[in-house]
Parts: sequence; structure tokens; C-alpha cells
Amino acid sequence: MKDPPFAKLKTLGPIYVAQARRGLQRMGRQIKKSLRPPSSNRLEDRNTWYLCNSMLWAAILAATLSFNTAFAVRLGASNQLIGFLSSGQALIVILITLPAARFVEKRRHKKRWLVGSLLLQRLLYLVIAIFPFFVHHYRAEILVGLLLLRGVLMAPHSAGWNAFFADLVSKERRTSVMANRRIIRSAVLIVTVPMVGWLLDSLTFPLGYQLAYGLGFIASMVDIRTLWQIEVPEAALDRVPQADVKRQEAQPGRPRLRQALDENRGYVRYVVAKLIYMSGAQIISPLFIIFYLRYLQASDQWLGFRTSAANLSMMVGFYLWQKLIRRWGNERVMRWTTPLTALFPLLVSLSGNLTAIVGFTVLNGLLTPAINLSHFNILLEVSPAERRETYTSLYKVITNVASFAGPMLGVALIDIIGIHQAFFLGAGLRCAGGLMLNIWPPGAPRTAREQGQAQGQVVPKAQRAP
Repeated sequence: MKDPPFAKLKTLGPIYVAQARRGLQRMGRQIKKSLRPPSSNRLEDRNTWYLCNSMLWAAILAATLSFNTAFAVRLGASNQLIGFLSSGQALIVILITLPAARFVEKRRHKKRWLVGSLLLQRLLYLVIAIFPFFVHHYRAEILVGLLLLRGVLMAPHSAGWNAFFADLVSKERRTSVMANRRIIRSAVLIVTVPMVGWLLDSLTFPLGYQLAYGLGFIASMVDIRTLWQIEVPEAALDRVPQADVKRQEAQPGRPRLRQALDENRGYVRYVVAKLIYMSGAQIISPLFIIFYLRYLQASDQWLGFRTSAANLSMMVGFYLWQKLIRRWGNERVMRWTTPLTALFPLLVSLSGNLTAIVGFTVLNGLLTPAINLSHFNILLEVSPAERRETYTSLYKVITNVASFAGPMLGVALIDIIGIHQAFFLGAGLRCAGGLMLNIWPPGAPRTAREQGQAQGQVVPKAQRAP
């Protein structure tokens, strides 16, 4: 006699629940271990501990910042102003990131510039917390202006952080350290975002937002203190860009930047594919909050619940993908997962149901860590060690061209073709960029020159491939 339908599912159900419970317990132990003071006195262990503890406090601030756009909308910001908020931040990156990167790259003591610029940016949140007490007109415009000013103040931090992180953490530990930081962030956001959402709905507007920004500012100051305790390795302090060598090697009549890019084709392949991918992502970036608030009438509590669901799934995703990346490698994970991110905007647009959107958000949250971890490591691998600030900043500038034009185009497309069709267009570009990473992958360095750059060395002419 055949087993009744779902009999096997009833048998396997408790097994899967037990496995999930054990997985959560292992993840909890991993979080505790990363936050526990290191038993050894190794510099890298201490810096890793500071990096993880810093994220604990930065995540409390991030809980408030997840409501930035909602605050602007409730202050009366138009669709165009919401689009300009995203586009303006990208324009600032385009204009000042490369000069900031060159400035930081030439500094021996980079930490003071990176942490100092972050401190100036964090002071703005105190201003945001108190300005509604004194200003009663053009509040939305002032808020957007203050949020845009953040990008100017923290330009050195944005330009130099990835290279600074690479100096502190060895290549073998980068994936696990980054994953631990993101797991901690997600764990904190799971708890704090709903609390912030409840606070915003419970207090009179805009008092709830002001209190949230004030508490976020206090947490951010603890984060600054933690980052300041990081000790930079002497090898990183002594390494300077070999600009003079590259200037001598440049071929007559050939720009140095073009020659550098020609000799690092993996970097070019990666950036071109990411530009297409980011174009799709940025077109739809301002559409989600507009769709949730103005088309589906979502509350602040629902926004907080959705964000917590996303962070819970991302926490699980980071725990799983750091192990899968160690098994399969960054490039394979990148090629498999990037095209799949096009599904999320399609599902959101087609459903139009807040409960279903939370489910789609969870699935997207499980996939997103694969993108974050693999793309971050690939960028560091294809960027020469002695010029990482410039190469990573050039990547930011190029991809932020999409971040500048995309949100404004997305908002304009709402009136031209409709919000659903705009979601479809963004998803198509996302998928195209992901497919390009499969067809035209960054790959391993092909020449002796690229191999030397990947290892942070300058390869003599005699050793270069013809």
C-alpha cells in the first residue's frame, strides 16, 4: 500500500527543523566568537575583533538610516526629489571619489583620514535630529540636502575603505571576516529595525524620527571610538603607490590610465559588466519605496518588519555563502547567482501584495550575500595592491554613473511607461549584466603583468608576456 500524500514530508519535517536549529546555533556561536576578545595577541586578530565590534554599533545607526527615504516622503518630498536623493549621492561620488582616492593613497597614516571623515559625516545625524525643532518650511528639501552632504564629508572614507580593509585582513580571511561583519549587522537590524518602526508609529511625527536619529548618533560615536583603536600593519604604512615607476614604463603617446587598463583586462571586463548590472539596479532603486508607500499604502511598522525579514534571511545567507564560496570560489558563485537577482523586482511588481513581498524579500535576502561577498573579493583581486585606492575608486566612479542617471530615469519612467514596466526594464538590465559576467568573466590574470599586479608586485619588462 502506498504511503498517503505528504507522509514523507511529515517524517522529514522534524529532521529539517532540527537541522535548521543546529545551523542557527552554530551561527550564534560564530557571532559570539567574532565579538569575543581574541585570545592571541596577533595584530590581525585584534583588528578583526575591532572591525566586528565596530559593525555592532554601526548597525544600530543603520536601523535608523533604513528610514531615510520614508522620512523624506513623509516630509512631503516629491517623486523627483526622491529620485534626486539617489542620483545626487551618485553625482557626488563621480565628482570627488577619484581625487579623494589619490589624496588618501598618498597618505602614510590613512586611518586618521578615513575615521576623521566618517566622524564628520556622523555629526550630520545630530543635525538631522534637531533641525525640525527650528525649521518649519522646506523640511524635505533640507533633509535631502543634509543627506547629500554626507557624501562630501565622508569622501576619503568611501574612497579608501576597501583598500584599508584589505590591508588589515589577509586574503584568506577576508570572506569570513566580511561575512561575520554582515551577520552581526543583520542580527542587530533584525531587533532594532522593528523597534525603530514601532517608535516612529507610536510618537507624533516628526518627533519619533528625531529621537531615532539622536539614538543612532550616540551609537555611531561608539563605532568611531572602536575604529580608532585599529592598528595598521607596518607593511601597509610603508607601501606607497609606484607612480614614478609606472610613469617611466608608460609608452610614449599612450595615456598611463589607458595603458594600465589594457594591462589589466580582468578589471575592465568586471567593471563593464557591473556597469550594466548597476544600471538596472539603480533604475528601480527609488521605485520600491514609492511602490510600497504610495501604491500599496504600507505603514512604517510594515517597512520595519520587511527590513527585519530581509536582514534575518541575509544573516543566514552570509553564514551559508561564506562556506560555499570557500568550496566553489568567488567567480563561480558570482557567475551563478548574479543573473538570479533580476527575479526580485519582477516578483514584487507582479504580486502587489505586501505579505507576498515579505516572502520575496526573504528569498532575495538569502541570495544577496552571494553577490556582496563574491563581487567584493573579485574587485580586490583584479585591483593592483599598490593602487587599490585608485582602482576601487575608479570602479565606484564608473558604476555611479548608473547610480546618478538610474534613479532619475526610473522616477521619470513611472509617468512615461508606468511603474510596473519600469520594474521590468530594470530587471532586464540586471539580468543582462549578470549574463555578461558569465560570457565575459573577469577570470584569472592572463599575463605576467596582471599576475604581478594581483600579487602587488611590479613585473620587470623582461618578464612580461609579449
